[in-house]
Amino acid sequence: MTVRWLVRKNAAMGQAMLRTDRIHLVPLSDEHLEHEVELDADPEVMRYLGSGSGRLRDEVEQLHRGRLAIANRVPGLGFWAGFVDGEFVGWWILEPPERADQGPVAGQAELGYRLLR
Repeated sequence: MTVRWLVRKNAAMGQAMLRTDRIHLVPLSDEHLEHEVELDADPEVMRYLGSGSGRLRDEVEQLHRGRLAIANRVPGLGFWAGFVDGEFVGWWILEPPERADQGPVAGQAELGYRLLR
């Protein structure tokens, strides 16, 4: 399978919009908060994350602010909301590694994602 990416830079956020034939990734913004609330409230989605149970709206709102801030730390990195046929399917992240066993490493990023069931 060949994946072709169409990349469009969003100058205001420092992140690119990414598109394949199937999925469209756009830089995370306030307009995506309701999608994040839906995703993080699902106990099955959160089963192996955090406390293992769904999150309350207040928690997701606080996390949302932190997710947006990541895009300001390193140009080109951050969170993206993913859409297939115009429907939200989850989010993706590229961020500098920061765990104690990794530390920040120039030129490296961790990839993460969270998907709706």
